[in-house]
Amino acid sequence: MKNDRKVLDKSIPPLGYEMTIEEAWQGIANFYDAIEIAEAGHRADFIQLNHSKVVIKADRAGENPDAMITVCPDKCPEYGAPHLKLVED
Repeated sequence: MKNDRKVLDKSIPPLGYEMTIEEAWQGIANFYDAIEIAEAGHRADFIQLNHSKVVIKADRAGENPDAMITVCPDKCPEYGAPHLKLVED
């Protein structure tokens, strides 16, 4: 029986997966900023501004529709228990 398993070619990374050292340091700095914002109780949204990714504070989900990644505080209401209310007909 023929083995049809494909081998991943690691010599050429896919487009969009490479960055310069400067871009990597900027990404690390952005995550530190996002953690500080989240520890203060706010959402931290990563957005694209011109050719850079920046982190901005948000108060609620969907506030920044261009957000690519969001760091939430530990007690983020969106991830807690669902809020249900009884509605009578």
